[in-house]
Parts: sequence; C-alpha cells; structure tokens
Amino acid sequence: MQVYSAQEVIPTIHELPDIRNEVLQLYNTRLKNSIKEGEEKLQLMQRSSFHLGIHQEPTLQFADSIMWGWVHHQNLIRVMKDATDIVKLLLNFLETTFEDIIEGHQELEAFIITYKDYVVDSDMAASMQQTLQRTFEYLNDFETRITCKHVPLKLRLHLQPEYVYQIPKLFTSLIIKGPVIIDRSALCVTSNTVHLHWEVAGQQSEVPNEEFNICVKNLDTDELRQSTCQSYNIQIEDLLPDTQYWFYVKRADDTGFLYGQWTDNIVLQTDISK
Repeated sequence: MQVYSAQEVIPTIHELPDIRNEVLQLYNTRLKNSIKEGEEKLQLMQRSSFHLGIHQEPTLQFADSIMWGWVHHQNLIRVMKDATDIVKLLLNFLETTFEDIIEGHQELEAFIITYKDYVVDSDMAASMQQTLQRTFEYLNDFETRITCKHVPLKLRLHLQPEYVYQIPKLFTSLIIKGPVIIDRSALCVTSNTVHLHWEVAGQQSEVPNEEFNICVKNLDTDELRQSTCQSYNIQIEDLLPDTQYWFYVKRADDTGFLYGQWTDNIVLQTDISK
C-alpha cells in the first residue's frame, strides 16, 4: 500500500482550485480501503495477548530459565505493572486514533457528496485540506503502531538491582502474540467425542511445545473439565450424547504474561446415540 505524507497529499489552494477532485482521488485510492483493513487489524490487536520479553546481549546465549533466575522478584512485579499500563495505553491509543480516522473519513465522504455539483470556495477548500492532512496523520500513526510485534520498553525500573554487577544486563520488550482461534471448518463431532483444531492468527507455522488450555463445560449440568496440551488439536472424549457443551481454547499464561482479555469459544451439540 502506498503511503502518502501530509506534504504529498495536501496541495495549497493556489495549486488546486478544485479540492474536491483531490479529496475524491485520495479517498478512493487509500482511505477507503484503509478503513476496512484498519478495523480488522484493530480487532486482531484487541484479541491478542501481551507478554513481557526478557533479552540478553546478542553475544550471550543463556537459556530463558537462567535469565529469569537473574530477575529481582520485587523489581519484576513493578516492571510488569508498568508494562501492563503501557499495553492498556497502546490499545486505548489505537482505539481512539481509529475513531478519529473514521470521523475524518465521514467528513471527507460528506464533502464529496455535498459538493458534487458545486464550486468549492476558498474557506471550504482550506477546511478540507486541514481535514485531509489530519486524517492521514492519524492513519500513519495508527499503521505504524498496529504492525509492531516486538516493542522495546523504556521502563522506570530495571529488572535487576543496580548494585548487582556479576550477571549480564537484561533488556525488556513488549511481545504481542496473535489470538488463538478455533478452526470451525475442521471440527469433528460424534455422539461422545469432539475433535477441536485451532490456530494462532498471523502465525505462519505451529510453534513447538507451545501450551494451550482447553475448557469443556456441560451446559445441562455445569460440569467443568479442563486440560492442557502442547499441540494445535485435541480429541475430547467421554461426552454425553445429544448434549450441548461449551468449549474454549486459549494460550497458557507464561511467566511473562501481561494482558489478554479475549478467548475464542464455541458451543457444540453431540450427536444422538445410535
């Protein structure tokens, strides 16, 4: 997708007597498509889970378990709280900025319709130039932040006390993982079993040893069953025939888990026993 800067997309009144043509061109080439794509990206971000990443110097190759052992517990609690606040601020920024993009989109659309057969005076042209510039600035800010998967964190506190010199310095980042989504097309239901498949949005291949939590609830009796697995599918057995069950699958919370509010779920009814 081509990216326009404010200077590229906003001509002066002297250069463009008919601002409507310019608005119409840019509205159709970038902004219109960006609304749908932005809505999908925002929903994906809202459903993602956010994790604290701990990194060492590139020249070092210590295992993650060793690195976590270097972390000062009290510092970690405060660091994770600050990082969680950053996640919430990021989501709020994206939601608010997207609302601003929608508002600008609506103003430009109304302008195109209203001034279809009218000459645009200089005041209206100047107003639309400002709206166009402001909307594309919001769009550029939105797209810059929504595509990041690893964001370096600048926190008020380090994971290690400053007086500790014997161990390597650790660095932190915000890691964004796509949501776990049940594959509806691959479901297999019998009278006493359900075979669930799932995938991680935006992930090209399965991650070895990634752990997932599966919950099964009988909607007639409220009986709850939970299990974990390290694959992207599971067969749940010993179910009752002709019974509705509620299923959810989520990524197991790891040590660095910060925030994640969305979990995919589905209600299925087992077949009638023959």
